[in-house]
Amino acid sequence: MTPTDFYHSVTATALSQFIQTTHGMIASIQMVHILCLACVFALGLALALRLAGGGFAESMDSLSRRIVPAIWIFLGLLLLTGSLLIVAEPIRSLPKPVFYIKMTLIVLAICMTAAIAGRARRAQRAGATAPVSRAMAVVYMLIWCSIIVAGRMIAYY
Repeated sequence: MTPTDFYHSVTATALSQFIQTTHGMIASIQMVHILCLACVFALGLALALRLAGGGFAESMDSLSRRIVPAIWIFLGLLLLTGSLLIVAEPIRSLPKPVFYIKMTLIVLAICMTAAIAGRARRAQRAGATAPVSRAMAVVYMLIWCSIIVAGRMIAYY
């Protein structure tokens, strides 16, 4: 089966046809996807600012316990809505290299989120504060910014 055959077979599924033919469904899914991305970015920014030694006055471990679970929820919703968009129009994103760049960046962001949360938990168990890491905070936010740019670029490349 060629990639084109695969795209057409996905497009022919009942779910794909339902999403494509229901008025406003694709736009609604895109809206939820973008809102979830905005929430993850805002939560990630708060985490990164604290990680860099600024932002909220509360400890990194306390902030991490509050923010990271919300990040996981919004990431789950992002993956769900993104999957629905791919099922609806696989030819729009799957053949494009920038889509795979975005997916790689998402994996990196997930790994970094887990690392930041783990670092904060370990510091709390040791009775210390999580060490400040401006470089990690900058890389974390650059990855999220790159995800946003790559997502937008899918429409053009």
